[in-house]
Amino acid sequence: SIGFSQQWTVEVSGTNGCDGGVECLGDFNGDGIVDGADFGQILAAWGACPAPCPQDLDGNGTVDGADVGLILSSWGPCDP
Repeated sequence: SIGFSQQWTVEVSGTNGCDGGVECLGDFNGDGIVDGADFGQILAAWGACPAPCPQDLDGNGTVDGADVGLILSSWGPCDP
């Protein structure tokens, strides 16, 4: 413990898949893989991001570190 008493959680709903029109979280270019190209779009949209803003993965109106965490948790090929 380093003295912090707060606990942070992130809730994401939806499915992770790329077939049948199901969206794959973080796959902004639709190539079936969450990778550096998609991460670049997160960086390009950094900051306040009015809706609709697909890079705002947690829907809080800002592209920030929480969205980076979410895209990293989806990294790799989309589940079929």
